[in-house]
Amino acid sequence: MAHSIISFGRGHTIVCDSKYVDTTQSMLKIPSACTVRVWGTQKGLGELSAHGPTKSTTLDAIAFPLAIPRDAIHIIYECSAASSESFTKDMKKAEAELLKPST
Repeated sequence: MAHSIISFGRGHTIVCDSKYVDTTQSMLKIPSACTVRVWGTQKGLGELSAHGPTKSTTLDAIAFPLAIPRDAIHIIYECSAASSESFTKDMKKAEAELLKPST
């Protein structure tokens, strides 16, 4: 599964499955994504897209689908295969944390 990192709005950054990124529409509709709260990199989002999340990267699952206006997007990074594999694992952990009952 390939992933994309999307930077938009006022510093918002998400990671999502690339197959849902359709830039031909006026709105990107993304059913499932995680916010990249802490990049945890020395070289920015390019490092994340090439190598995946670091031990310092923090992902937060987003509970509901997103619709992002196309003109709000700053950049879309396509992730490498190795990066996508790492993001799949970390996104599943973030989703499990979101769904865990609060105590």
